Amino acid sequence: MNEGLTPAPVAVIIPCRNMAAFLGRAIDSALAQRPPPAEIVVIDDRSTDDPAAVIARYGGRVRLIPGPGKGSAIARNVGILATSGEFVAFLDADDHWREGHLAQALAALTAPAVGFTCSNWRHAADGHEGEPLFGIYYTRMTSGDVFTALLRENWVLTSSVVVRRAVLALSGVFDPALIGAQDYDLWLRLARVTELATLPQPTAVKHGHAGNITASPKYAYHLARVWSTIRGRYTDLPGEDLSYIRRREAEALLGAGLQAIRDNEPARARAYLRPYLRLRPASLHGWLALVLSALPAPVVRGLKSLKGSRAAA
Repeated sequence: MNEGLTPAPVAVIIPCRNMAAFLGRAIDSALAQRPPPAEIVVIDDRSTDDPAAVIARYGGRVRLIPGPGKGSAIARNVGILATSGEFVAFLDADDHWREGHLAQALAALTAPAVGFTCSNWRHAADGHEGEPLFGIYYTRMTSGDVFTALLRENWVLTSSVVVRRAVLALSGVFDPALIGAQDYDLWLRLARVTELATLPQPTAVKHGHAGNITASPKYAYHLARVWSTIRGRYTDLPGEDLSYIRRREAEALLGAGLQAIRDNEPARARAYLRPYLRLRPASLHGWLALVLSALPAPVVRGLKSLKGSRAAA
């Protein structure tokens, strides 16, 4: 496969936690690129399945690195530090690339001002790939200086990103304190120091399944944390951008507080609702949620039961 081709100076970083069933498809898609990447590393983030058995099929073409089991942000950072390619490409173990992905990204990166690229992508469910996503869900995607547009709409799929290693030295790598949406935090930091090339061809495929972190109700907690982190990072932005960030943080805090109530975690709910009410002191919804979080657990369960019986009627 790709015999005789000079490898591109690209390190492919694949974090893997209990995704051995999909890992071979991801690796095959990386090895099939023309030119192929010089390095492919899989970071086994304390899987309970057997990614090593999958990687053994590839001989020395794929390297397995143990991860600390603390999430994909740290696993990707481990991979970045363990490789040396001029460019770093991210690929999740349950996603895959289509033909031409690396070639198109590397062509865009010949422009000196471009520090990272992303591509259009398809979402796959039940074995079927949908339409390219840019034209369906996103209205602000652009290229060049994208920070303001990206702040309002994240069109960047992690498995489509290729970035110059030298630019990561300026932006920093993934924030290890963030789980879920830590990729969005990095894209914003990259957009502050370099330009993005957004490629229209759908060369990446994201596979949806129950194991996706964004499919979990707990994602509300991660989203609240990332927007609070973003607000702390960008205190120097114009007023319109700061107002937008505060609005998104408030929405995320309320969502996390309501999720904590659903999870019967009243103390956690109050930890989100109190800062929400500092941002939105006139929110009746927020005050009602805070009162609900202070009620005894049997009362809350009774109210939920009453609501459910009314809905059924």
